[in-house]
Amino acid sequence: MIGATHRTAPLALRERLAPDEDATVALHAALAGAGIGQALALATCDRVEVIAASPEPERDAERILGLLAGHAGLDAAALAPFTRSLVDLDAARHVFAIAAGLESLVLGEPEVLGQVKAAEAHARGAGLVGPELDRLTQAAYRAAKRVRTETAIGERPVSLAAAALEIARRIHGDLATRFGLLIGAGDAGELVARALGEGGLGRLAVSHPSEARVAAVAQRLGANLEPFDRLDEALAGSDIVISVLGRGRAILTRAVFERALRARRRRPIFVLDLAVPPDVEPDAERIEDIFVFRLDDLERVAEQGRAGRRGAASAAWAIIDESVQAFSRETAEREAVPAVVALRGLFEAERERLLDEQPALDAAGATRLLVQRLLHAPSTALRRMAGAGEDVAAAEAMLRRLFGVPGAQRDEEP
Repeated sequence: MIGATHRTAPLALRERLAPDEDATVALHAALAGAGIGQALALATCDRVEVIAASPEPERDAERILGLLAGHAGLDAAALAPFTRSLVDLDAARHVFAIAAGLESLVLGEPEVLGQVKAAEAHARGAGLVGPELDRLTQAAYRAAKRVRTETAIGERPVSLAAAALEIARRIHGDLATRFGLLIGAGDAGELVARALGEGGLGRLAVSHPSEARVAAVAQRLGANLEPFDRLDEALAGSDIVISVLGRGRAILTRAVFERALRARRRRPIFVLDLAVPPDVEPDAERIEDIFVFRLDDLERVAEQGRAGRRGAASAAWAIIDESVQAFSRETAEREAVPAVVALRGLFEAERERLLDEQPALDAAGATRLLVQRLLHAPSTALRRMAGAGEDVAAAEAMLRRLFGVPGAQRDEEP
């Protein structure tokens, strides 16, 4: 694995490195053209990294660094200080942690798993996913699933927008039948409105004293424009209000809310006052069916979520380490399979040769002779090793371990 992350490189550099959809396809093609047999490129707001399976990792890491640098219009030497390279199980652990959201800027974010899967799909399309990389990604997905199901790493909101969505669901339940109203224009309001929309909000309207100022906002959010001089009507039809106008005087007063509640038959309104100075007058917060939350309230909920995720992180990392160990064992077992297959073939060939040479032997005679023949090569090898001064005790211990031979092992003596 080689690349730049939020831990090693500033945002401006990561943005230069990050390929768009077309460039991602081109990058995978470039990896294939550079002779990298198995690789996938993962590009998110947190990272641009290439994960590869290679018999010559140092050589291929240099090639990949050159490709990434070329994409960003940099020399490899200039990019190198902002990158990190990992090999073998360290690289596997990193990939598992990425998939589980443990290496993200926002701890435990769920979106990154989908991003890894999308990167794998691009790599497959370029013919860059072979058996080794396939086993790695599948093991990473299993580890990520365990982290999600066995820990609370992703259960609590950690951003202000996510906190707003959680509170809205606590108050109103399913948001599919709920209406929202964004009053004013501003990044914070748009961010929260977008989160509510992605969380299933049924409909959103935008209102501002100058409709021209929020027309683009409404278009980006897929929202309707509500005339500001009809704010009372808009409030009466809104279950969630996000106010970011900040004109220096309260536009949402106790009287305004009382009128809206009468029209709504006292159905509650969740109000997010994100304006500075506030849009909601203090007296309005005492109304029973009006639930007013401000920026510091959202920050408190988000910090509780962050603390909860930090508490779950140690359990999540333990799962990652268990998964890496299991992956290591599976890899070692796979690497041992060819030797076992070859040994089985050798024994079978010897058995068939004996039957051809001694067809008249009974079972006892045939098996006795077969055992002698199978032991001839290892016995001769052990004698030669002893004569050459090699470590016969270690070889004997390995034979006992491989074939389950009971008895004391000389290499374990003090």
